[in-house]
Amino acid sequence: MALNAATENISLDFFKDRIVTIYAKQYDKNSRYINVKCYDRGKLYKVPSDCKANVKMITPDNRAVFNTATINSDGSITVELTESMLYSGGIAKAEIKLYNVDKTQVLSTMNFQINIKKSVYDDQRIINSDEFNALTKLYLQIQKEEKTRITNENNRISAENIRISNENTRKSNETNRVTAENTRNSNESTRKTNENNRIASETARINAEKNRATAETNRVSEYNTMMKKAEVKISEAEKVNISSTIATDSYKVNITNRLGQTSSSPNLLNKISIGTVTTGKPTDNASANISGNFGAQKLNLTLPVGKTPILSVGTVTTGSAGSKASATITGTNENPVLNLVIPKGDTGAVANISAATIPYSSPSDTSTIKSIVDNKSEKTHTHSYAGSTSVGGSANSAVKLDTSAGSTTQPIYFSGGKPVACIYTLGKSVPSNAVFTDTNTWRGIQDNLTSESTTDSLSAKQGKALKALVDAKHVVVNQSSEPTLSTGDEWLLDYE
Repeated sequence: MALNAATENISLDFFKDRIVTIYAKQYDKNSRYINVKCYDRGKLYKVPSDCKANVKMITPDNRAVFNTATINSDGSITVELTESMLYSGGIAKAEIKLYNVDKTQVLSTMNFQINIKKSVYDDQRIINSDEFNALTKLYLQIQKEEKTRITNENNRISAENIRISNENTRKSNETNRVTAENTRNSNESTRKTNENNRIASETARINAEKNRATAETNRVSEYNTMMKKAEVKISEAEKVNISSTIATDSYKVNITNRLGQTSSSPNLLNKISIGTVTTGKPTDNASANISGNFGAQKLNLTLPVGKTPILSVGTVTTGSAGSKASATITGTNENPVLNLVIPKGDTGAVANISAATIPYSSPSDTSTIKSIVDNKSEKTHTHSYAGSTSVGGSANSAVKLDTSAGSTTQPIYFSGGKPVACIYTLGKSVPSNAVFTDTNTWRGIQDNLTSESTTDSLSAKQGKALKALVDAKHVVVNQSSEPTLSTGDEWLLDYE
């Protein structure tokens, strides 16, 4: 059955030093504990659970003890009085030390004493109860020593074998040493030769270093001279400056050179507006020119007018029955001629009729209409047309129409065999979708600003658009780089 632990409760302060003494007994072990509560100037201090605690102690026989202590959940510390701590009787001095996790902080209590009362007698003392016990202990001691002797003998034999092996190894190593010594002597001879070469190289190096030092001195001197010159040039360069002066209709550039002299450019902003716009003859070419002085110039335009064509009717041909009507234009651009081909209608068929089937208006019409019908040819009858040399041939002449329509500027068409004037005229009211065959060239009108034609005229609408573009234009000085100019330099302008 285990013994209950004996625990002594004490209080230790980090600042207040007072005598705290506890008592213990020599040779006790695994049975005595101290429970320590820490105070900060009289106020209870709860030790954090993630800290570390140790007890430091000097025993009565002047031994140093450094053991781990346990931090309890209530913030108190438990210290075990180990057998080593209680081995010697007398007064021992101790303290508790606290550490944070990374041991960058240490906090110690004031010292306390442990009065270790000596045991009645020393535990190492030989106890002679009677003669039998002494003989028994001596016998056991002899057995123990015999076992030790046998073990030592076995160890000796093993060591001897190791010694013999080592001796053989030593002899082999000695042979190798002699060989190595011979090699060393040869290497030493080579080393001496190399050392002589090294001395010669070192002498050459020293001479080269002297030359380098002289060259470095010259370099530093040249560098200092160069820096002084550079400082003068930098001082001059700091005077260089480029600025601009901007007004409503003016843009000037001001440049200061290395000598501090400042010069200004003329006005770099050119303003162009539309001047005159003249209507030229149809035969004229479009032209443009700029007038006025720089800064307030004008764009003058000459835009020719295109010619108005005068359309007339040329030939009017009767086409075959069933063909399509067509129209072509010949002549010039200024005087186009409209030629028409108009197909004739199909020949009508007359059925057999009799006097009984004719609705006469009056009895007197009977003989008249009958005689007319009787004088007509049968429907299968053929004859030669006027001017034709064969039956069914084409006519080369015709009876003049007794009605007329249209004019030189108004084409006609036939309705019921009679000419009827068209609603459109050829001079001014030709429909926008009319199709003509143009075999000549005439001056067209371009209603855009993208054409590259050299023979067409520009419309007045595009002239107005061109004027608006020119009015919106302005002069831009190209400042993509900073020029270095001095007095007398020419001013160069880039226009957009």
